[in-house]
Amino acid sequence: MLLAAFPSARIVATDYDGAQVALASRRVADPRLEVRQADATALPFPDEAFDLVVEFNTFHHVAGWTSALGECGRVLRPGGTFAAMDETRALFNPLFLAFDRPESLFTKEEYLAAAGRAGLTLEKDVGMRRIIRAVFAKK
Repeated sequence: MLLAAFPSARIVATDYDGAQVALASRRVADPRLEVRQADATALPFPDEAFDLVVEFNTFHHVAGWTSALGECGRVLRPGGTFAAMDETRALFNPLFLAFDRPESLFTKEEYLAAAGRAGLTLEKDVGMRRIIRAVFAKK
């Protein structure tokens, strides 16, 4: 979808799971797309490498989600855009909270505060308490 919308773009996608990287690489064979295995808390890219960074339902799976958000800010160039969509703690069943990675869950307020610490300024918020759907800019 992004490749069709932005025909001159070069896109780099990452996933922690090597099997998912291999699957994505097979599914989309396009020289403009590079799929790499990476840890969201330590991205293998130089500072200010990207014009756009997208986080789509990822951070609620990452115990070090604040570090991952910081990495997004680090690799985004000044004037760039960070687009985020994720699920907050309020969306999850209390049983999940008791048994599976509660440290990876956050409130909307915690997410927005961490984005600010990462140098990201909220531009548009179309989410709700349970879901983050926001666009940030790096000044």
